[in-house]
Amino acid sequence: MVQHEADTQKRRRARRIAREIMARVARDNSLACVTYEDIADRIAAAPAHRYAPNGPAFTDLLCDISRATLKEGKGLLSSVVVRKDSGMPGDGFFILLDELGRLDQAPETMTVDERRTAWSAERRLVDEEWRGRR
Repeated sequence: MVQHEADTQKRRRARRIAREIMARVARDNSLACVTYEDIADRIAAAPAHRYAPNGPAFTDLLCDISRATLKEGKGLLSSVVVRKDSGMPGDGFFILLDELGRLDQAPETMTVDERRTAWSAERRLVDEEWRGRR
């Protein structure tokens, strides 16, 4: 029971850290994006729950944060998080868009340009909601 409580606290801390990092990027005009690896490394340094930057638990964490910020009227905050190799969000972001009914087609059928267009639209919404807020 004690270990479960410790794990829960670490996960809460990881969520808080990830959200703070993403919110800072969303608010700051000089910061374009942050990588999955940067967030996972910052969480691990806390120390908080460890996540593989390309793992399903990390994807779930970012999607949960985005669902919460969407409910708050602040857009999908995870739109500021990108892969280091492509400079675009990973598959989990597009799956979330699809689950939320924000895509016209299934993510696996989208071209890179179509994904970039969908991501850019979400990112504009986040920029409009977060820029200028401190």
